[in-house]
Amino acid sequence: MYLRNTLKRFVGVWPKALPTVSLSKGIENDTFQRPSEILHEVLGLEALAVLSGPSHAEEVSRGRPTSVVVASGDEDLAREWQRRLSTDRFRVYTNPDVVGVEMAGALKNVIGIAAGIGDGLGCGDNAKSAMLTRALVEMSRFGIALGPNRPRSPAWRGWAT
Repeated sequence: MYLRNTLKRFVGVWPKALPTVSLSKGIENDTFQRPSEILHEVLGLEALAVLSGPSHAEEVSRGRPTSVVVASGDEDLAREWQRRLSTDRFRVYTNPDVVGVEMAGALKNVIGIAAGIGDGLGCGDNAKSAMLTRALVEMSRFGIALGPNRPRSPAWRGWAT
């Protein structure tokens, strides 16, 4: 809801054709929409990509090696963002699967929280490894149900209800 409310301030101001990259992760509680869907719905963006990856902003700012992915259904747009954002310490890969990249970004944060809880409880590395292994399987199943490279599938709607 925060993203949607923030974007409403830019309706009619943000040019629809301006190439835009979303750095938001998550799923909107009320609509189950991904950030790119909200950006498109609220602002009507035509040239949209999403950037995601297992990275921490503070490490990026310190110049620590990092890799991320920029996803777009428009390969030229993804390559342009890759060119603009890549440095010798910040590696940007491209991917056409916006749904998969956004969902992986949201789901990996849930798994990260679970790993932190396990650490806090003193469960140890074996428990964390087992949880991460199962999480990868479940994320893969979820991705298959969503259908990569397609708009939101009926499987997503069914799962959410």
